[in-house]
Amino acid sequence: MEFVFDPKILIKKPFWDCPKCKVTGSFGVLSVGSHSYVRRCKECWYTVDFALPELRKKIIYLDQFVISNMFKALNMKIKAHNKVKEDGFWLTLFEQLDTLCKLQLIVCPDSLTHFDESIVTDYFRGLRRMYELLSHGATFKNFETIERFHLVECARRWIKNLDNDDVLLDIKSIARNDVHRWQERFIISVNWDEMTDVISEIRSLNDMEDSSIKVLFSSWQSMSEFNFEKQYQFELKSYGETIIKCYYDYLEKLRKAMLGELPDKHEDLSPNQSTILVKAIENTFKHEGISSDEALSKTIQFLLSDFADKIPSHKISSLMYAALARRAVNGQKSLKGSIFNDVKTISNLLPYCDALFIDKECASLLNEGPLKSRIKYDTNIYSLNNKAEFLAYLQKLKDEMSEDHLQYVYQVYGEEGVKPFTQLYLKNEE
Repeated sequence: MEFVFDPKILIKKPFWDCPKCKVTGSFGVLSVGSHSYVRRCKECWYTVDFALPELRKKIIYLDQFVISNMFKALNMKIKAHNKVKEDGFWLTLFEQLDTLCKLQLIVCPDSLTHFDESIVTDYFRGLRRMYELLSHGATFKNFETIERFHLVECARRWIKNLDNDDVLLDIKSIARNDVHRWQERFIISVNWDEMTDVISEIRSLNDMEDSSIKVLFSSWQSMSEFNFEKQYQFELKSYGETIIKCYYDYLEKLRKAMLGELPDKHEDLSPNQSTILVKAIENTFKHEGISSDEALSKTIQFLLSDFADKIPSHKISSLMYAALARRAVNGQKSLKGSIFNDVKTISNLLPYCDALFIDKECASLLNEGPLKSRIKYDTNIYSLNNKAEFLAYLQKLKDEMSEDHLQYVYQVYGEEGVKPFTQLYLKNEE
């Protein structure tokens, strides 16, 4: 079977008249770059690169349950479709989000949390299709990488006696692809087949976290007295201490392996996250002029210092865990197993987002004192408790769009190109 590719199919509307050969409606959009786009004539192949203005999109993070409900609202093949669609909110929300994304006003980056919580369902491809549509290639790096980047920058400042402000990185450091770029017209997605091992691993981890949170919550409930500030400081201090302990545990396992003392000869000896962090800090200190002999001792000294409240993710997570402990002491009966993942996601991403739409429990936690006063980032927090406010926030973004911006959007994507893709699943198997 012969396959013939016609490069003209890459030239899309909106079409203009070609300024060179004068053929009507032949000068279309070939490609869109971060801050420019290319037009080419289908007839004479005349090509021109057009500059586009810089963008500053609003970065909005959507919890997995938001992705799931919008998926159900659009997909008629799902049993819960009618119930979710009757609500009206989820379809309206999707239409607003998708329109604003296409207007280049917002971006909703996806994360490993979306992947992990989608892959274990029966609708992975459909859910992924939803979050990739709204992220359009903008993806937060995994949280271990984000943690390492923050920790290394904090260590660099510490060894050089620089300022004590919070360690905030450029969004480009923690996200793949420029979140503020003009979107290409195509979304390239990789099909994941034979994911049985990954699914099994994620489910096992979820079970472990569920068990761990039960034990932790029970320990909080048994506390005879509670002081929020002491609990917060305990959470902060335990961060560095835990890294050190896990690092030395790994070294001990390596020692036993070398002596043949491990009961399981096939035990995984890959460096754990704490070991990776310690080595990253050591290398940072060496780069700053600390000798190899001193680098490890300086690393331990740093990890035992009062550095943790300078790292936004750890400050936020420590505040959230202290607040959860307070709820346990005050009579709350239980916590969902996914709270570990929720805290990790929120604490890492909140400082870099303009808005979060998260579950009611986490949203209420962030609005408690002293969390509300200490988490000093201009991030709007939304949940189902204030969903009307979220829709109003999105509508305001559209209302404040300039006419010049809109004309650039129409020039690149056309007026039809900004309509919400409510037929996302019409031809999709899911």
